[in-house]
Amino acid sequence: MIERKPIKNRNPLVSVIMPVHNSGKYLALALNSVLNQTYKNFEFIIVDDASTDNSQTILKEYAKKYPRKIKLLKNSVNMGVSYSSNKAILKSKGNYIARMDGDDLMFPERLEFQVKFLEKNKGYVLVGGQVVEISESGEFLGERKYPLTSEEIYKKMFVFMSALQGATMINKTLLPKDFSWYRNDLRVAEDMDLFFRLFKYGKFANLKSFILSYRRHPFSISRKWPKETFALTNKCRVNAILSYGYKPTIFAVLMMVLQTIAVALLPEKFVVLVYVKLRGIKLVDESIRTKALKLNTVSSIVL
Repeated sequence: MIERKPIKNRNPLVSVIMPVHNSGKYLALALNSVLNQTYKNFEFIIVDDASTDNSQTILKEYAKKYPRKIKLLKNSVNMGVSYSSNKAILKSKGNYIARMDGDDLMFPERLEFQVKFLEKNKGYVLVGGQVVEISESGEFLGERKYPLTSEEIYKKMFVFMSALQGATMINKTLLPKDFSWYRNDLRVAEDMDLFFRLFKYGKFANLKSFILSYRRHPFSISRKWPKETFALTNKCRVNAILSYGYKPTIFAVLMMVLQTIAVALLPEKFVVLVYVKLRGIKLVDESIRTKALKLNTVSSIVL
């Protein structure tokens, strides 16, 4: 009798982590977009960060309906995105960590595309993708373009976020077991700090494909307190140089200086306007627009 060797799992487990705080208005659509992924080998770890709206009710209904897929955790008091994300990661079993927010929408092939990339490119610690922006009501606004190569992403990270946290997948196997994920003291700049530290462990990439609809809120923390947000961003930049060995270009340092002067001189409302204008969004072709709008009406789950 010939002994059969066990077949290796060709579909590695992905841990999708989602911190949630008062996202009830958008939550069902966000959950559906994850559950409708073409890639099926994932666990879905959700942390309700002491929501005061109907988020907990919705989450309990989904967890009850999909107990084999969803793991629901809860904070007794509001602890913030960093704490909640770390809590989810501690419970994760997957080799890959996919970040998701409770008001955004995954394109159906997101996990499939990112897993394929990381499986083929073993030296990459992070992969993101292109992003569509939608309004609070789900109205299509346009696209955010992100650089594709690791060199471009590294170089541009010092000036603007060159990958979107909610659209990233991280290869956990390239990190030390005691790796420290998100810092609780950075609040709105925890993603930039994490990215600067991840550069040490591998390359970055953004896929050419559109993989996420990002919901833009006019009253988000970064828009309500842009000067505080910028101060934390600069703290991350300085820390990246002094503590993480990041090497910015002369142009990037000059841009930081100019940004700092502009933020100091301009009133807060103008800081937001300038940032939005510089970051900007562009129109995409009709097929991407149609696909993005369709995500706002997805209600059926196929597992």
